[in-house]
Amino acid sequence: MIESPCDPLDCDVELSSEALHYCFTHLWGWSTLRINGRLQAPKGRNARFKRFVMLGHVAQLNNFGIYMGWNGAFLRFAVNYLREKIRDRYITTNNI
Repeated sequence: MIESPCDPLDCDVELSSEALHYCFTHLWGWSTLRINGRLQAPKGRNARFKRFVMLGHVAQLNNFGIYMGWNGAFLRFAVNYLREKIRDRYITTNNI
């Protein structure tokens, strides 16, 4: 394992790779993670933490039998999220 060189204040959430793997492996993983408290939002970054939680909503809805698919709203959210992450990484690596 390699520790991430990212500053914790630049992250949306802090959690172990094991906990994140559980989220991606099981549809109920996001709900379980929020209940068992194996994650934490970096101090002062509540808005960023909410973005992480929103990513889990699709899996939670699928777990409840509500299938969203790749509708336009979700795609817009995903593209905007990735664009912001890439922009933040570019700014950080180029000291802008």
